[in-house]
Amino acid sequence: MRVGNGEVLDGACLHAFREIIVGKAVAQCRSKEMIRRTLLHEIAHAANSSAPDLKPGADGHGPRFFRELKRLHRRGEESLRAQVAFYALPLRKRNLVSFDAVESALEDGVNPSEIFEYLTG
Repeated sequence: MRVGNGEVLDGACLHAFREIIVGKAVAQCRSKEMIRRTLLHEIAHAANSSAPDLKPGADGHGPRFFRELKRLHRRGEESLRAQVAFYALPLRKRNLVSFDAVESALEDGVNPSEIFEYLTG
């Protein structure tokens, strides 16, 4: 793992170099929770290093990534709850809502399966 130079937003998994980069803003925020969440997200990408989810038009958060994210969450990584809810949405719906809005909806007690309707209805 290394800290990026400012070009990386939150984090990145560089499959070719077998490296995870944490964005400068995340590293400087000093929030252990945010750093942990970012690392776990990138670990979910790294678990698919032999065949990343990079189909044309995809965002790299396809089925293999999502399965690993859910697996980490089920193993007790509660900090991934909002990410699991967000990435459960199809890409076309994820493009219409923000991650922060999904996280807030969960904090308000909205059922994960009803988040999109809650946010757009």
